[in-house]
Amino acid sequence: MNNNDHQLDIFDLLPALIDLKGKRIVVKYGGNAMVDESLQKKVVDDIVFLDLIGVKVVVVHGGGPAISEHMRRVGLKPEFIHGQRRTDNDALEIVEMVLCGKVNNQIVKLINSHGAKAIGLSGKDGNLIRARKLIREVINDGNFDPVDMGCVGEVERIDSSIIEQFFKIGILPVIAPIGVGADFEDYNINADVLASHVASSIEADTIIYLTDVDGLMLDQDEPSSLIRFIDAPTAKSMINREITGGMIPKVASCIKALENGVRSGMIVNGTKDHTMLSSLVFPGEVGTMIRAGL
Repeated sequence: MNNNDHQLDIFDLLPALIDLKGKRIVVKYGGNAMVDESLQKKVVDDIVFLDLIGVKVVVVHGGGPAISEHMRRVGLKPEFIHGQRRTDNDALEIVEMVLCGKVNNQIVKLINSHGAKAIGLSGKDGNLIRARKLIREVINDGNFDPVDMGCVGEVERIDSSIIEQFFKIGILPVIAPIGVGADFEDYNINADVLASHVASSIEADTIIYLTDVDGLMLDQDEPSSLIRFIDAPTAKSMINREITGGMIPKVASCIKALENGVRSGMIVNGTKDHTMLSSLVFPGEVGTMIRAGL
């Protein structure tokens, strides 16, 4: 059985999906599924469908390509250190404008136009995300040297009561990865990492990472190398070996969520029809399911 076996009409999945009513699911939304308008509609269809059948959904989104494009447009050069964006004050202004003013609003508008009720939030709203400055370390000549990432933060805490209040009144939160520190400074946060913290804070049943590939693959050019099920300890041992590049923060963040009580994690291709729904109905048949243990 392969991934294409489950590219079904959305209503074919309805009987099994009904069993998800009341479950809590965090969706990390990014990649080409966010950039391409036709793909946006497909992802939003799935999110709205889950909401309408009674699943409590939280969307955490990124927006890296849009940020880089806008920076280049105004003459700023995006800077990355080990795959993470360094964010000085000028860059932060653009990051906030793009994430909160453009991307977040677009997602909220799409969800609302498809029949659900969504609200856009950043970490500054109600002090939802308390952050602190992130100091990265890089290896130079065998030594770990600290690197100042600028206005890049890590999550200190999530005020889940804010999300709970929106759940109670049937509103779907869409969260941009901007936090605020005790120093009242704003911080840009990795969206994969933030999704993990959000999932842990609301005791989510599942966290779903949408990517541009079919899941964890031992060979990106060989579809049969897709890993359908994997436990967290095994996945952790593969980081920086079989798991590389942009997949590392997704897998590492997913593992962290599982260690903090989230029941399962899914890594699925957000560019294919209804893969989010199919992965919930056919775990292990669509994408990769990561479980806490054997």
